[in-house]
Amino acid sequence: MTEATVSTSIERFDITVGPLTFQARQAGPADGRPVILLHGVPQTSACWNRQLPVLAAAGYRAVAFTQRGYSPGARVDDVEAFTMDKLATDVLGVANVLGFDRFDVVGHDAGAGVAWTLGGFHADRVTTLTIASVPHPAAFADAYRSSKGRDGDSQHQRSGYMRQIVRTPRGEMEGLFLAGGAQMMRALFTGLPEDSVEEYIEIVGTPEGMRGALDWYRAGALKRPASEPNGLSASFPDIEVPTLYVWSDQDPALGPDAAHATANHVAGPYRFVVLEGVGHWIPELAAEQFNAELLAHLRAH
Repeated sequence: MTEATVSTSIERFDITVGPLTFQARQAGPADGRPVILLHGVPQTSACWNRQLPVLAAAGYRAVAFTQRGYSPGARVDDVEAFTMDKLATDVLGVANVLGFDRFDVVGHDAGAGVAWTLGGFHADRVTTLTIASVPHPAAFADAYRSSKGRDGDSQHQRSGYMRQIVRTPRGEMEGLFLAGGAQMMRALFTGLPEDSVEEYIEIVGTPEGMRGALDWYRAGALKRPASEPNGLSASFPDIEVPTLYVWSDQDPALGPDAAHATANHVAGPYRFVVLEGVGHWIPELAAEQFNAELLAHLRAH
């Protein structure tokens, strides 16, 4: 493959899977090894703008799509439509439309939850996992439950915002996020690229967009008490595909206990990287470091 055959520019396009149409971005050669990147709450595929050209330059076909509840053509007014199995099925549907039999998965924040689900339950389709921020679901569940009632910093305390989202009437929490010109949303994104933040506000910063984003959390409480946030599954399978997990030590939502315990739940090749002095939004705040680790991981497997 010559350098001239590789396009590192980002192309915007739509992907239709059944009744849902997802906004998407892609870069790289059509015949490149496929990589699907999954954003978190409350973002869009724009969170991967620093990764897509780098993957393309290395010869990969990188695709990031704005997921269910976020893309205007993929909004469903039903909390039950946002369970992790359905979100993972969306990814498989996108892969099928694009002709990807097997693919590498990269996920951040809630998108990491979808990535873990793919690695745990659809390993036959996944070449490698790269996870930013969110630990393995069973490690998270253990850290959350064991720290309940504990003084000082704990995963239970860090996850208080999840309990608040679940307990607050649907529609009321959306209003809080969007009040004052989406002040709360903007505060979350301090330090992130301005053009990406404007897209997050444009796409997610509507009552329908924010409802879809918050329904990801609400769906996790459908079969559990409201005191337990989405992703609490101590019975989640161990991961056998090669996995890179990148965690940042200044993440206010995700503490060290579950991050370090994730190693106990990956049976395949595993690398754990700690980014010191970095906050939650790893793909944007620490793009250079994250990209180097991601490329090394893909090349190794």
